[in-house]
Amino acid sequence: MLMQTQMHVGTDMSKDSFDVAIRIGERFHQAKFDNTLQGFNRFLKWLKKLTLCQPRIWMEATGRYHEALASWATEQGYQVIVANPRAVRRFAQSRQTHHKSDSCDARMIAHFGESDPPKVRPWKLQSSVKLELRDLQLEVDGLKKIISQEQNRMKCGLHSVTVIETINENIDFLRGRIKRLREECVRLIEGDRDLSKVYAGLMSIKGIGSITAIVLIVRIDFDAFQKGRQLVKYAGIDPCEWTSGTSVRKRVHISRQGHSSIRTAMYFPALAAMRSDPETIAFAQALLERGRPKKAVICAVMARLLRAAFAVVRDGRSYSPQFSRI
Repeated sequence: MLMQTQMHVGTDMSKDSFDVAIRIGERFHQAKFDNTLQGFNRFLKWLKKLTLCQPRIWMEATGRYHEALASWATEQGYQVIVANPRAVRRFAQSRQTHHKSDSCDARMIAHFGESDPPKVRPWKLQSSVKLELRDLQLEVDGLKKIISQEQNRMKCGLHSVTVIETINENIDFLRGRIKRLREECVRLIEGDRDLSKVYAGLMSIKGIGSITAIVLIVRIDFDAFQKGRQLVKYAGIDPCEWTSGTSVRKRVHISRQGHSSIRTAMYFPALAAMRSDPETIAFAQALLERGRPKKAVICAVMARLLRAAFAVVRDGRSYSPQFSRI
């Protein structure tokens, strides 16, 4: 068998199993394995039988189902790429694909890898502290949704005093749980030398408090970016222009194609900075005087704070006014 320069394995992950596809010559070879350590070992044997080179393993970010295989494959020395599901879906649409199954998805992910998509980064192992922080933050997000549901129930015209009291007790209990989870997040961060330095740098930015700093640490891999504007784009706060000829000219808006949790986390810090930070007040006022809408100004302040967050983490020191110009 001829050795190829680079081969690509597409994997479609699910809770209990994963489908794989690799193209050798003009033929696709496919198989299915259990999403367990035994299945991973059988997958490795299958790969070694098919090819002499070490291929890239491509997969989509599907909840947490892909993480075990990604960690195992990385430890085995394979290069793992966890692709954006939206990018894979749009690639499939561009090929006018009409079928949808696990095996078809595995082939499509392999095709996506062969297309050499731009700006892909190898997946890297996360520390146990960051994984625990992620679980804690996800639990906080889930409890906040339950509180919102309980508060909505209070607005539906309840007549029972007992039910109202029960709902209020539930809300108070859930808020207490959230407080304890956040305290545990701070304890873990302060116990880690690198994360505690990042935490202190983020907290030095006017407008960003403990809650926002925790979300940014959990949601953002700062080492993956070279410039602050890349982080802004990752969060979906970058401006998006939509014009065509002379007839189509939509209002410029943010792309909203990044992590909504980051945008949500940055909203109230932006408002706080616009009220209390003289530099941010002057920045926002200048935009308002130029006729920018209030929402656009808030988004601009959010982007400004994110660029400052990138700068303090990159340089490993506290906030300085010059960071806002990065």
